[in-house]
Amino acid sequence: MHRLSRSVLSQPGPLNTSADSRLLVSAMDHDELAQAQGRARDNVVPAESTSPRGLRRRFRRSADAMPPQILAAILIDTIGAGAFYPLTLIYLRLTTHYSLAIIGLLLTTGALLGLPLGPFSGMLVDRFTARRILVLNNLISIVGYLLLLAIGSPVQLFIAVLLTAFSERLYWAAWPVFVAERVAGRRLEAWYATVNVVRSASLGIGAAAAAGALALGGTGILRAVLVFNIATSMAAAVLIARTRAQQRPERQDSTKPSWWLVLRDRPFLILTAANAALAFAWLLPALVLPIYIVQTLRLPGWLASVAFMVNVAVTTLLQRWLVGKFERLHRTRSIALGALTVLLCILLEALSNGAAPWLSATLVLTGVTLLSLGESLILPSVNAVVMTLAPESLRGRYSSLLGMSWTVSSIAGPVLVGSLLQWNVSLLWVVFAGLVSLGGAGFLLAERYLPVRALRSRETGSP
Repeated sequence: MHRLSRSVLSQPGPLNTSADSRLLVSAMDHDELAQAQGRARDNVVPAESTSPRGLRRRFRRSADAMPPQILAAILIDTIGAGAFYPLTLIYLRLTTHYSLAIIGLLLTTGALLGLPLGPFSGMLVDRFTARRILVLNNLISIVGYLLLLAIGSPVQLFIAVLLTAFSERLYWAAWPVFVAERVAGRRLEAWYATVNVVRSASLGIGAAAAAGALALGGTGILRAVLVFNIATSMAAAVLIARTRAQQRPERQDSTKPSWWLVLRDRPFLILTAANAALAFAWLLPALVLPIYIVQTLRLPGWLASVAFMVNVAVTTLLQRWLVGKFERLHRTRSIALGALTVLLCILLEALSNGAAPWLSATLVLTGVTLLSLGESLILPSVNAVVMTLAPESLRGRYSSLLGMSWTVSSIAGPVLVGSLLQWNVSLLWVVFAGLVSLGGAGFLLAERYLPVRALRSRETGSP
């Protein structure tokens, strides 16, 4: 039930000054020298970064320096979550005497009640640091999973669901901050891309394990998968607890934490609203396409599995490369470019309806490839622009509100998709195209209000 993320700090390059400028600087008093050095760090681009080869070397160094225990925590925890999450409903049905209706009601109610805990999670991150909250997230999820091992009453099941929902809110609030504290604005999208790659690969491994468990069948196998998930959560908690930030844990700004300051940040609110609209696109591979392929296009069910595998493969193999390729773009423009790519996906999926079977299958898979490319551009940049915009003392609150914007689509999506697929398939694609267009336009609108530090990674220089 987790989606893990990111981290590290790279130091600014040396100042490039000539002999004459050094003589001039030596005449300044101490305060003027400090101010000049600060301006130079912000404005000077090291000579190495001006060539394409230099940019590639710097990108590889920043991404590959991630502490191995962080990557191991992501890999281990996400494999466990990816293995159990697809089996949750069938596990509860086979290990309890409750009907699917009761189970579904308890799962939905618990998830909805967990949503208001998002802002509280952000406050905890700002108060106790992201690393500690990530450890707490895993410990709470472990308690929730232990309650699922032997369910004795609907109340016990409800408490387990509520605990796992709370752990999810803690996770979404803490992970982006955990990375930002270790990168300090440099190559931030590269770090998020690195974590997304590891996460996608481990989710694929977990899904394969889930498929194997289903093939073997039996409640004993399902319980073994749940125990494996508990063990991976514990291992991830230990690994995260042993990490240390590469910058001072003390806050670098004097902003007093307050939700009022967050809600007054108009650019951030625009970004959050735009992200809520854009997030509907991520329903396509898991929710929309499987039923669209089978019910509307009348194509074989295995094509839906192939489409999902294409999505995982493209985001795993190409996300890091795409981030490096478009690193000199404003982050908001990378997001807009990704939104345009998703719109092309939606167009191809709409055109697949009514085409010959071979052409429909080709259009579906091509559309999924475009969706995956757009996802690879959008997701790292969204987190990077928000975490760079947020004052350090408010990052937890910013992150939790951004995380809540992702949940809008997960709540409204099933009802919207189910209704439109039954009523008018063409209208479904029109609605999704409208939402993605609004999301991309919202990020471009926010660009005029954002500081340069939020738009560009400091290693790529000024626009």
